[in-house]
Amino acid sequence: MKHNIAQEIKEAHDRIAETYAGGIFRELNPNSYSYWSIRIILENIKYILTSYCNVDGFLLDAGCGNGQFTEMFVKNFDIKKVIGVDFSENMLKVAKKRAREKGYEKRVELVKANLESMGFEDGTFDVVYLFGVLEHLDNPQKVIEELVKVCKDNGIIILNVPRKWSLAHITFMLFGQNPRDWGTKKRSFKIWEKARYYKFYTFGDVKGMVSNTNKCKLLERIPVHYIHVVGLASVPLHRLAKMEGGTNLLDKLDKVFRLLYRIPAGEFLVIRKYR
Repeated sequence: MKHNIAQEIKEAHDRIAETYAGGIFRELNPNSYSYWSIRIILENIKYILTSYCNVDGFLLDAGCGNGQFTEMFVKNFDIKKVIGVDFSENMLKVAKKRAREKGYEKRVELVKANLESMGFEDGTFDVVYLFGVLEHLDNPQKVIEELVKVCKDNGIIILNVPRKWSLAHITFMLFGQNPRDWGTKKRSFKIWEKARYYKFYTFGDVKGMVSNTNKCKLLERIPVHYIHVVGLASVPLHRLAKMEGGTNLLDKLDKVFRLLYRIPAGEFLVIRKYR
């Protein structure tokens, strides 16, 4: 029987809404691994948006959570409006509070919906962004089809994919907390149980789903997304960032990984919707 993870993942997200990704107002230390990894993500997003599309239209933050990336888009890009969609009411409440307290609520709209059927008209968005979501879906194929459906012709879809058999995957399976237990002190070493709630993908897995979706084409793959480095794999990276000149060393390490196309965590896939 197919295992349905949506409800338990929703309950977990409801529990951690106030503290997820550091909460709303925590200022990250510039010499921290978290600050560095977010900077790398932002640099990649800037590259994608300036290379492949017009950045001043409408953007969908699919699975926006408590608004950490919604805020990133509003603060760093001249986007007309960002629409954030999530299935967790508590996450959306925090996202609304974040937008209100930080003064950008007029530039965002936050909607409670299931990503498999969001209710938007076809061709609504110039850019569709999915980060930290693919790994928790019951039906990723259907969600990708919905993302393409609501994207405009010639628009782009940006998928963040946690890579199977990466260092992050292995250490998560061995030492990571089951996502359904987020917000609790429960720990589990049942590997296959955790695999139900946090899925890692081969490139072939996702390429197949894209190929099976009408009117879209994969443009580029961009490693490496360290925000997915979970379990013990993150320990040396966190320690390295705290050293004098540590973030510069991380930048050099990142360049080596890219040159060798080694993916210790995940990657962005850039997809074009065509007419």
